[in-house]
Amino acid sequence: MKRTLKLTVGLAVCISGLLALAALITPLFAQQASQAVLIAQKIAASGATWTVVHETDCSCAAGTTSCPCTIPSTTAGNAIVVMIEMGYGLVGGPGTVTGVSDGTAYTHCANCRTINVPAGVGVDAYFRTTNAGGITTVTATGSTNWNTYGALFIYEVNKSSGTISEDADNGVSNGPSVFTGPTLTIGAGPDIVFQVFNSGASISTPYITSPYVLNSNLAYEPIGAGAAYALAQTSYAQPTWTAGGNNGAAAIAFK
Repeated sequence: MKRTLKLTVGLAVCISGLLALAALITPLFAQQASQAVLIAQKIAASGATWTVVHETDCSCAAGTTSCPCTIPSTTAGNAIVVMIEMGYGLVGGPGTVTGVSDGTAYTHCANCRTINVPAGVGVDAYFRTTNAGGITTVTATGSTNWNTYGALFIYEVNKSSGTISEDADNGVSNGPSVFTGPTLTIGAGPDIVFQVFNSGASISTPYITSPYVLNSNLAYEPIGAGAAYALAQTSYAQPTWTAGGNNGAAAIAFK
């Protein structure tokens, strides 16, 4: 009887110890599992690739507050980014872009609007991180009339995996003829980064430094406007634009 009691007590102590050990180990396994998921997510994100599906540049007609731009029909799920040269028609008004829409209102880039009223220099940016597909017209609306120096640089962007979200944005105004663009702090990426620039004078070669790809229609550079992008950025490359004084620029990154 005493032997049976001792065995029973011993077994109870052993089971109690095992339960206590399990209580200690379980959170560790859960933490490791959670870390494994985060690592897998980071690996998946780092494997994503960016593609600019199309870029369309449009001038804004003078004498109206509406600036519509016709673009190739979009693919569902892609982002649409609108980099804007406001031009003297709005800036000298003075005025601003009050919104961008394709039937759905776009998000305004919080720090991208930069304005120099005396020089008639101004830039801005709007975006949507996904679309339902089949978009063929994007319209920017001004608080005053546009003039022929207003322009839209519109990009449709695809990310091979994961969702698209804004990472960072910033703007800067004024500066010398060799003008450093905005500072920006981005995450580990890879990000796609967009730049837009407006000058009181023409932009001249080399326009913008590597790794940025300049807008394809170079008719805008002689009137002091330009936009560019850089793919797969894991750190921010602050660009240099070559142009006259009284400059304004903005940058926005997506992850």
